[in-house]
Amino acid sequence: MALQKLPLMSIGLLLLLIIVGSPVNADGPVCPPTPSNKLSRAHFPEGFLFGTATAAYQEDVQLMKNLNTDAFRLSISWTRIFPRIIPFVTVFHWDTPQSLENEYGGFLSANIVKDFREYAEYVFQEYGGKVKHWITFNEPWVFAHAGYDVGKKAPGRCSPYAKERTVKGECLGGRSGYEAYLVSHNLLNAHAEAVEAFRQCEKCKGGKIGIAHSPAWFEPHDFKDAQNGATVDRALDFIMGW
Repeated sequence: MALQKLPLMSIGLLLLLIIVGSPVNADGPVCPPTPSNKLSRAHFPEGFLFGTATAAYQEDVQLMKNLNTDAFRLSISWTRIFPRIIPFVTVFHWDTPQSLENEYGGFLSANIVKDFREYAEYVFQEYGGKVKHWITFNEPWVFAHAGYDVGKKAPGRCSPYAKERTVKGECLGGRSGYEAYLVSHNLLNAHAEAVEAFRQCEKCKGGKIGIAHSPAWFEPHDFKDAQNGATVDRALDFIMGW
């Protein structure tokens, strides 16, 4: 009944929309598939670079390697260059190579010290002529404590009794109260090796290098209580006394 009340032109338009919107059965696809299996580097001129860009570097850099790409596209920020923002480059920000983690346990092993120095030497040689402010490790206390004592950050190690404090309520193996100190020891040795390499780097002359802490300030409950003061000093040493 409602259809009878529609103007003739409206009915025609409605029928046209129904016809256009109906699925069409075809013998095959309208466009032939791209022969990606036949595409190779031979189809491109010599010196052609295959590259891509990413925001999810944790997965995509590995995908780039698997795809055998040559280049990585990144951006230089106009608003950071001209305001004369001085770059402070961090050599290590908790991204231990998975291969070293698998091979000998990453920072649980003293082997990391030599490998980290070689990595730092390479970075200094490549960028030491332009970058004059360097940080060896980002927040080493957080890396050791959260990664090897309470298991909240990678590699998520802790003792079973600490699993309730983790993000997912489980530990990927570990020994709280021991591994965090062992990792801290190796971190400090790796830091010392990197600093020595920096001081021997000719391109790095005039530059500065240090370590970035995660500062937290503590005050005693009772300023007149010597034991309270000693407790505060001990807490500050854990955070900033590296």
